[in-house]
Amino acid sequence: KRSGRTPSGSTGPSGAADGRSYLYIETSSPRQKGDKAILVSPPIVFGSPQKMIFSYHMYGGNMGSLDVSVNGQVAWSKSGNQGNAWKIGAVDLSKYDGKQAEISFVGTRGTSWQGDAAIDNVKFVSPNYVPPTPAPTPPIIPVQIGSSIRSNKKCVNVNNGGVVCAKDAG
Repeated sequence: KRSGRTPSGSTGPSGAADGRSYLYIETSSPRQKGDKAILVSPPIVFGSPQKMIFSYHMYGGNMGSLDVSVNGQVAWSKSGNQGNAWKIGAVDLSKYDGKQAEISFVGTRGTSWQGDAAIDNVKFVSPNYVPPTPAPTPPIIPVQIGSSIRSNKKCVNVNNGGVVCAKDAG
């Protein structure tokens, strides 16, 4: 469990995806290629169809892999550098409705210390749940709405409905 960045530079997240802390695999010495960190849930009985969603971060030049297994069978897998950003993973658990399942997150070390993988924000949701995506920031499109020959003052309309005038104009 960690808050803030991982101890090694150029690998791992700089902070949690949600809240203050996250779980990660530390891949510095004495860890060796192929070493595993395994987080196993207690047996879970699902009373309705479910999907598990989670945030994952896999940044580093020698990233290994991150797998999610359900009852010993790999249900989700990523390997290699996925970039310095939190991403969303999902595992459909609908076939375990009314059954017992054990879920494992398995982080496997790559070839060197630059392979800290992390997970955060694990949730069980309805199978048709779609995680929200942030709305893109609208561009500011300058439009000249006024000018004076005497002052040469130029103002523009901005997307939020405001008006901005150049500071250096007369």
